[in-house]
Amino acid sequence: KHGDLLQTPAANYSLIHLKAAVESVRQTKIMQESLEEESETRSSDDSFIRDSNSNTGESLTVNQQTFKVGEFVYMDSKEKGVDPHILLIERLWTNNEGQKMLYGNYYLRPIETYHVSTRKFLEKEVFKSDTHIAVPLEDVRERCYIMNIKQYFTMRPEGFDEKDTYVCESRYSTKSRSFKKMKVFPENNEVTLVPREIPLEPKRVMSVFRERVEKHKDEL
Repeated sequence: KHGDLLQTPAANYSLIHLKAAVESVRQTKIMQESLEEESETRSSDDSFIRDSNSNTGESLTVNQQTFKVGEFVYMDSKEKGVDPHILLIERLWTNNEGQKMLYGNYYLRPIETYHVSTRKFLEKEVFKSDTHIAVPLEDVRERCYIMNIKQYFTMRPEGFDEKDTYVCESRYSTKSRSFKKMKVFPENNEVTLVPREIPLEPKRVMSVFRERVEKHKDEL
């Protein structure tokens, strides 16, 4: 009987309430992600500007190579057969033991990110991550250079081989495993950009994960 029905809040929870709750959660998430991105951008940019203008720790020499804050460098990977990691130097200092140290921001290749296998990437594309690391400066090998996508196709960095030149358009969140276009890009005024003799054609290639699937689909 109708009078015997148990009335609960769940029973009165209409589709309208559900949609309103979902939209509220979505807006909250968007705002939170926006604040996180703004905070990350500000803190990264602030540290970049602060360290670039600092008189102490602006540059350090190791193994007859001088590295400076604001430079992109390779750091050997601990895994065999893996390309070296790419770091943006944000701070340099000598610790209490007299060891020269680097604090840097990881820039990730597509293979170092989580993504759907159908996603395509620009050739030589990398992503600014939310991961930082402090390592001995002696672990760094040589320099590379990462360019803003707005300049990459028509300009090139003087003094860098093409194999050591990368393009960046987005940041990658290791927490949410998501990509977002960058609003601010660190610039190194000590590197001169010169026009390319032949502008590059924007070309997107399939994910290495997709290549592996295609290669081994019969086995799979």
